[in-house]
Amino acid sequence: MFGPMKTRQLLWLAGAALLLAGAGFVQGRLSDMAANQQLFIEANVGTEKSLVEVLPGGLRALAFTYVWQRSQEQHQAGRHYDARELADLACRLMPNFPGVWSFHAWNMAWNISVTTHTPEERWHWVKQGLELLRDEAIPRNRGSLLLYKEIGWIFFSKMGQSLDDMHPYYKQVWAAQMQQLLGATSYGSTAEVIKAFRPIADAPLDKSFSRQGRNIPGTNAPEIIQQDQLKVLLGDPAVAEYAEKLAARGVNVDQGLLTVYDRYSMDLAVDVVRIAPPMLQTDQDHAISELINSTEHTDARTKLLAFVRAQVLWNVYKMDPQWMYDLMVKFNAPLDWRMPEPHGFYWITYGTHVAEDLPIDDITAINTDRVAMFCLKILTWRGRLVYIDNPENPDRPVLRYLFDWRFIEPSQKEYITAAENSLQEGQELKDNPFRAGHQNYLVSVIQSLYAAHQYELAGKYYEWLRKNYKPVGPEWFLDLEDFVVFTLKKEGAIYADLADVQVQAALQAALESLALSDIDSFQASYNYARWSIYDTFVASTNRQDITPWEVILRDMTLLMLVRPQSQGVWLSIGDRSTLYRNIELQAPGIQKAMYDSLLRSPLPEQCRAAGIDFDKAFPDPNAPKAPIGKGGSSPAPQDKAAAPSLRTKGK
Repeated sequence: MFGPMKTRQLLWLAGAALLLAGAGFVQGRLSDMAANQQLFIEANVGTEKSLVEVLPGGLRALAFTYVWQRSQEQHQAGRHYDARELADLACRLMPNFPGVWSFHAWNMAWNISVTTHTPEERWHWVKQGLELLRDEAIPRNRGSLLLYKEIGWIFFSKMGQSLDDMHPYYKQVWAAQMQQLLGATSYGSTAEVIKAFRPIADAPLDKSFSRQGRNIPGTNAPEIIQQDQLKVLLGDPAVAEYAEKLAARGVNVDQGLLTVYDRYSMDLAVDVVRIAPPMLQTDQDHAISELINSTEHTDARTKLLAFVRAQVLWNVYKMDPQWMYDLMVKFNAPLDWRMPEPHGFYWITYGTHVAEDLPIDDITAINTDRVAMFCLKILTWRGRLVYIDNPENPDRPVLRYLFDWRFIEPSQKEYITAAENSLQEGQELKDNPFRAGHQNYLVSVIQSLYAAHQYELAGKYYEWLRKNYKPVGPEWFLDLEDFVVFTLKKEGAIYADLADVQVQAALQAALESLALSDIDSFQASYNYARWSIYDTFVASTNRQDITPWEVILRDMTLLMLVRPQSQGVWLSIGDRSTLYRNIELQAPGIQKAMYDSLLRSPLPEQCRAAGIDFDKAFPDPNAPKAPIGKGGSSPAPQDKAAAPSLRTKGK
């Protein structure tokens, strides 16, 4: 009936049918295994990418080898965009091999970026590396700790440190994004900072990984706001009422709400970064401003803002608000998420949480105590961010990093934890391998606290060192003041970062004293900053880029006049007026150097809001001098010999 050829065809068809049936039989089990191992192709991956990822293993390996080789050839030839496209294809040929993704991201962030010449170009490649890890590599390999460490290290080292000469731009762009999303972190107590973040952690949010950042069903638009969770939020009648009023003004519960809030709100988290109050030019501006600043809807507004922030953090930045909050609570740290270091800390610790299924309380069990110690130590010296808006270029705000004593105790605890975990049986605390770094850290802390008039706290850490580490040397038998002077005057002891922290802390204490007309304390702190630290550092280095003392004094005084809260200080308008008058007697000509900046600053508006005449409180330096106000004054110290003892009436 059938010829030999026909018979073979029928046999092949029968075999194919059997194989197809067998594949269907095991498909369910294979799917379950893939799900358990998180080996899946996401639904929102493009069709052509999906086809690449389902190529048979043998063909995929051959294709990967060819594509990866071609990518490296293009990179060596300087054709970086072509190299990136080929590397992207290679990653999708091996989607569940973390090392491929890690190398591609590292290559963009570290190698390709430095071949470009403008800040914008270089940030483009660093950002590409971050987003490749965050948005594509990690969703395909959630159990790979390598990928979390890679993204954490980009934040810590590439953006946070100064190895890349474009690092100030990376910091500016990132700070601008986080300022728009979260606002400024409070300069109050650690407890206040943590409490302010709590509503974001508590906001309604579906944290299913399969849903994170997916497209809205039936569209190519990403689901940034989870509509079912929005309905949960709007179940609160007060929140629903406020949302309706906002909608009537064209403001929806999405990222647009954050844009409107940043433009019109007078909350300190937004207003603290402005150089001028919001401009209200139209009736719509006035209506939205009134609604955004309404005290009647404070609670509802807090919940709406927290909801949108949580949604954006999870669906855009792929960050878990609860883990962010838990980190702050566990380490008792007022993390400012506008800075790179907290993000590096987040990704490395969160990676261990996801990869090892460990809760926050077990985070030190997987040897991340060194990461915590490293992060908190850095933030001691520059964890207080002063952010000044730049309306002409919002991505380039002015940033300053100040000493933040709130991170000292968390750092001290992490040092002790790391030290105790490293001890062998029979060893004492003083024998731990972190001793040298810990001791040097605390010596710098003592010096900085002393400069800031925090004598009691400085003494606490001095005594801890002497009791627990039993260091040797004549300086350890001195009293606190003599110890500080001795350690600062040792050859090479004053390095750039320490000099910066010391000058800032002492000069801030001096200006705060001057605002209260405490001239003796002003002179002691001023002389310590100028003669003991600044001049000693200048004499010990050949650097040509050191900021002149007059500029340091002018800029710090401006901050204390315009935004003293950015320095962690509260001064009334009257106190600031006294500072303005007294500082002229201590540094003649400084009023003229500052006056134009004062006129452009929020200070005139602050005076009007307080019912104070700006021209009388801060008179034009070309006008006749007014009486000094609350206190007397004495001439500014002219030389080192005029400096009194460092020990003054402490706070």
